[in-house]
Amino acid sequence: MKRILSILLLIVLVVAAALFLRTIYERDQATKTGNAMAIDITTDALRSWNASLIIDNADGSLLNATQPEVFHTLFRALSRLGLLQELTGIAYEMTQPSFWQFSGTASANYTMQARFENGFAEIRISMIRKNGQWYFTNYQVLTPLLNA
Repeated sequence: MKRILSILLLIVLVVAAALFLRTIYERDQATKTGNAMAIDITTDALRSWNASLIIDNADGSLLNATQPEVFHTLFRALSRLGLLQELTGIAYEMTQPSFWQFSGTASANYTMQARFENGFAEIRISMIRKNGQWYFTNYQVLTPLLNA
């Protein structure tokens, strides 16, 4: 009887360890894909001034609050900044609640500085992860150029 209990305990411990390692792996993957989306899409969108890259990856809540044409108009105005030179000061905060895989949701907020040929901008991004995919819930390009 002791032997059977020992084997069962060992099986339970192995399964628990496997689930723990899977959780760590999935959190790491969610962080990597979130970072890649925020940085890669921002870089591509600001190099080409293509608002469609943001719109195509936007959550419905962002599109309900801001019509796609507003993004196109904003990006046309921002294109006066010229070519993107670099993104710096990239910082993020990601929230993945315990057992977030069951709800399928996580959130992230990013800030970064962008240097262009003709000026600077601060980029602020909020994202949500639903069903394994990240979506923009807020996307702001803040620059004094828009005040001029």
